[in-house]
Amino acid sequence: MRIAPEVFMRITPTRRASEKHYRRLEEYAPRSGTVRALRLTEKQYAGIVMLSGENDYQEKIVGKNCLIML
Repeated sequence: MRIAPEVFMRITPTRRASEKHYRRLEEYAPRSGTVRALRLTEKQYAGIVMLSGENDYQEKIVGKNCLIML
């Protein structure tokens, strides 16, 4: 099941700082549609497992573990 076409991530140093961004999301949420927010600790994020099939085009060109800054 695909939840959303886009995923955005925001790293905050403290839980209190993340609350500020939750309030900002509530303030600017669209009138129609949904915004879903998930808070993860650094330890939980480190435990994410990625399952994938064949390498996509970008992975073939730049590799899987490269960070591209735009």
